Amino acid sequence: MALIDLLNKKSNDYSKYEPFIDKSPISSSLIIPHYENHHLLDILLYNLLEQNEIKKNPKLFEIIIIDDGSKIPYKLKSKKYEEQVQLIRFNKNRGRSNSRNEGISKSTHELLFFFDSDIIIPNNYFSDHWKIHNSGIDAIVVGFAEDIEYKSNIKIIKKPNIKKDYRFYKKIEKKFLDFSLGEYRIINNTNWFKDFGYGLNFGIFTLPFMVTTHNISILKSKANLINGFEEKFNGWGLEDTYFGAKAIASGSYIVPINNGVFRFLHEPRGISKKEKYFQMESNYLLYKKLIS
Repeated sequence: MALIDLLNKKSNDYSKYEPFIDKSPISSSLIIPHYENHHLLDILLYNLLEQNEIKKNPKLFEIIIIDDGSKIPYKLKSKKYEEQVQLIRFNKNRGRSNSRNEGISKSTHELLFFFDSDIIIPNNYFSDHWKIHNSGIDAIVVGFAEDIEYKSNIKIIKKPNIKKDYRFYKKIEKKFLDFSLGEYRIINNTNWFKDFGYGLNFGIFTLPFMVTTHNISILKSKANLINGFEEKFNGWGLEDTYFGAKAIASGSYIVPINNGVFRFLHEPRGISKKEKYFQMESNYLLYKKLIS
């Protein structure tokens, strides 16, 4: 059966698992693909290692960085990071899917977190994921993002404004891919994704498009079951969407948390906006082919 047929038959109503209340820690591997912009990764590493949850339970966490062929290889700034951080270096750029799959293969803990390297997280972030996974649900847990200006000395004193995320509000004013022009309020219109099953769509947006790997978590056993990330995707976009599609088709729910990350606004990594759109168009055609 084609993947799209399985997606059209799958509910995302996770109500029977609520309320999510058990915040017991789960051993967690944090997988971070990285390319260039080393100063942003420095900030993220400092941010992670200052987290209350990691300081309290350091043996329950491992941080895996995959330097995906940066022109100047990334180096840890402090020896104290070496106890908690595994740094993997590729000699050439292999792409985000390959990097994440390498992280999965090297991980040793039960739960996987995928982060981009240009984000920072608020305190008590991990427990919002743990309490969902502790319910026994088969899920990809997704967080939201607020874009902020880059500051080298930023201190996190609050949660991000998650309503800045496109899944709360997105206005499409120019034709792109299969997007329909208009305004989208997906969280409100789907009751926090509960009514977003059975292939429902808002323009181009379907449930797999809610899986954005700047901050998600999934059990390692499930990531292995669906064979990780598809490495045929090149450049920007859709590899995380297809990862989500495979998980949903095999029984997973997509569950959002009322939390997320801050994402730094910064210059593109050696690619123009035109090139980025071209890569996304190519990957979108591949995505449609793979689920058909």
